[in-house]
Amino acid sequence: MTQTKMKSESLPKPIWIRTDKVFTLNLARVVKNVGEANEDVIRQARQAIRGKMGCHPSGIHR
Repeated sequence: MTQTKMKSESLPKPIWIRTDKVFTLNLARVVKNVGEANEDVIRQARQAIRGKMGCHPSGIHR
């Protein structure tokens, strides 16, 4: 993900979202927030995760 796809704050280098490795995270272990992706990137990541789980890409249950 490039800086143009970030909502705010800069990161020192480009990052990526791994939609093939989903896990839970205990919020007590989060030390700080270093950035946030824009809505388009979040939407694309959600669609990719739904696809890997065998769900409808739009999130609509049928």
